[in-house]
Amino acid sequence: GDICFMKKRLSSLAMMLLVTAVAMVAQTRYCLSYEDFKDDKWVTLEDSVKATMKNTNGIKGLVFATGNKNLDKLLKKEARFIVYRNTLFINNRKLKGKGISLGKNYTPALRYGKDSICIAGPRGLKGGKAALYFTGNLAANLLMVPLTGTSVIVAPTREDDPVCYIMKSDERKLPMITTEYMNQLLADKPQLKSLYEAENQKKSETAEVVIKYLLKLDLLKPY
Repeated sequence: GDICFMKKRLSSLAMMLLVTAVAMVAQTRYCLSYEDFKDDKWVTLEDSVKATMKNTNGIKGLVFATGNKNLDKLLKKEARFIVYRNTLFINNRKLKGKGISLGKNYTPALRYGKDSICIAGPRGLKGGKAALYFTGNLAANLLMVPLTGTSVIVAPTREDDPVCYIMKSDERKLPMITTEYMNQLLADKPQLKSLYEAENQKKSETAEVVIKYLLKLDLLKPY
């Protein structure tokens, strides 16, 4: 009787821990800065969160809302990162890439190495407008990259191929991952370097190509 009772207690405890773990994974949380991200200082949102698409100055991204006016303002203007449905999103407000604003809403991001962030964005200005847009629904226009058996949202795609930027601090101007950067990164990986050098030269700096090699180097994680 005691053994059966203990088994039932252990089974109940295991189930409770599993439910708790799943709930924790699914929780939406945010942090206010890159430094907070690096130090793993997240604030969990108890309110339910809704994500909607918004077009701001020609660039579309996600806006997160809870219905709480003050909290929504914080998420819009002060938060830098949100983990929503197990995906990391970065608030592009006031961030700049190669001579261009990266937008004012949230777009997907990946952890790069130990503490850096990799995001995809437009290469520069084209015809006075950003070269990167969301078109249609979110899922249909995201570049899906396989990572540890799952699909990770990385970047919106259009006829203009996005490039990758790295965030390593709270500086607002982000450096772009260039061909030179990739060659240095692959310097001690001769086989990968040869494969990279054989890529279409016009595509070698695109997010699709760069992310492929960063994954081969095991440098990208969901968050």
